[in-house]
Amino acid sequence: MSILIVDDSPDEVHLLSSLLEKAGYRSLLTANSAEEAFRTLGIDGSESSPAAVDLVLMDLVMPQTDGLEACRRIRAHPQLHDLPIIVITVKSDPADLCDAFTAGVTDFIRKPVNEVELVARVSAALTLREERECRKEREQQLIGRTEELERALQEVKVLRGLIPVCNRYEAAGDWAGTRKARRVTIHCRLLFSAENLSWAEARVLDLSTSGCKAESLTPVSKGMELTVKLFLPDHKWELKLERAVVRWIEGKTFGLEFLSLRPAQRERIRLLLARSEQ
Repeated sequence: MSILIVDDSPDEVHLLSSLLEKAGYRSLLTANSAEEAFRTLGIDGSESSPAAVDLVLMDLVMPQTDGLEACRRIRAHPQLHDLPIIVITVKSDPADLCDAFTAGVTDFIRKPVNEVELVARVSAALTLREERECRKEREQQLIGRTEELERALQEVKVLRGLIPVCNRYEAAGDWAGTRKARRVTIHCRLLFSAENLSWAEARVLDLSTSGCKAESLTPVSKGMELTVKLFLPDHKWELKLERAVVRWIEGKTFGLEFLSLRPAQRERIRLLLARSEQ
């Protein structure tokens, strides 16, 4: 991880660099002023590419822009808001330290620098930085997953909205205008009865494995459940259905949906339709 050392004293820069290199830190950048640090971090207004910096060690007392103002400038930049900043100072007055923390300092080290303290505080700051970056990455992943789930949920809601529509089309059958089943013009005799209706006769106009279109002089009502006997042209005996429902009515013509069609009966109709289309 990269460390930026900001100090106007070459001796202090050399000392800090030596101690950090001894502790195993190899990616070290240096700046002899706050302005040079701003250029390194890419916040000086120029178009130069910023360096990747994970920690700033900054002297508090420097000419032109001091350490406190530099901290405020760095903290004001959105991309550097969480960048750890450790100030190195000879000051020990509580008011000065309070000002430093108010400016956005993460930690401080007093001069003269103690090697053990320097390495410990640098290690703690970098560990915290790494944990924070990992947390941000997990949060972004979580946001991405949440957005995916929200999109999936929205798709499910849309599909749920379509299911009733599909059910209505399926209930209406091919003979009501849909294309769910193959529809073939076949004329045959049909007998039907209901709870308050004795057997009446109708003429089938077209047929599918879902139902049929028929016409009859006997009036029926929409939603009416019937018992049906179909006299198909390929058999001498009728095909009896215990339940069929009237889905639509146009004058003497009405559409029936077969509700109790057994597999063998459905196959019988399918074979008849196939032969009729040849």
